[in-house]
Amino acid sequence: MKNLIIFGASYPDIIKLIHSINRVKETWNVIGFLDDVKYGCDNDFMGYPILGDRKDIAKYNKSSTYFVNNVFQTTKGRAKISLMLEGENVRFATLISPDINCEFAEIGKDVVIMPGVKIGSRVLIEDHVGIRINCIINHDNKLGRNVFVGPGAVTCGYVNIMEGAYIGAGAVVKERLTIGKWAVIGSGASVIKEVANDDVVAGNPAISIRKKP
Repeated sequence: MKNLIIFGASYPDIIKLIHSINRVKETWNVIGFLDDVKYGCDNDFMGYPILGDRKDIAKYNKSSTYFVNNVFQTTKGRAKISLMLEGENVRFATLISPDINCEFAEIGKDVVIMPGVKIGSRVLIEDHVGIRINCIINHDNKLGRNVFVGPGAVTCGYVNIMEGAYIGAGAVVKERLTIGKWAVIGSGASVIKEVANDDVVAGNPAISIRKKP
């Protein structure tokens, strides 16, 4: 089995995902968590020890140990952790639920894909992406670095989701659209036109709700 350190002790379902992977094939031995914030926990999270914070990465960064980014509060916050871990030259794990068919998809490092996700053909998922339960990522989609896709979201064919975009739970994105860098799509939104970089859209049909500077 491969040793695994999880950075970020706030999202518990990653342990459930790892257990489901190990039931099919014993793959990951969770050493524990590293986290800069304790989130009200004392010394453990989901039954695994909190080993320290980012200052302790070097202590555990060995050739036999993998790391996964479990920070999902915001995509910009996740990106900062991704860059920090890359700077430490850690080995990244990619965690994909065993019920998912990834044939004809290209998937990067430090990607977390939860159960029930459907992934079409010719899909590119870049590094540090998180995809929650029961999403549908249709054919010819591209998901850039640090993209987050919330539970039950649907992206139709030929959608380009650029770096750091956040797709809220239950949102639907029409085919052949581009979602700009660091854009936010609200939960349940119906996106029928392209979304600019850093924009925030919500509603049906989705419109910009970003406050003007």
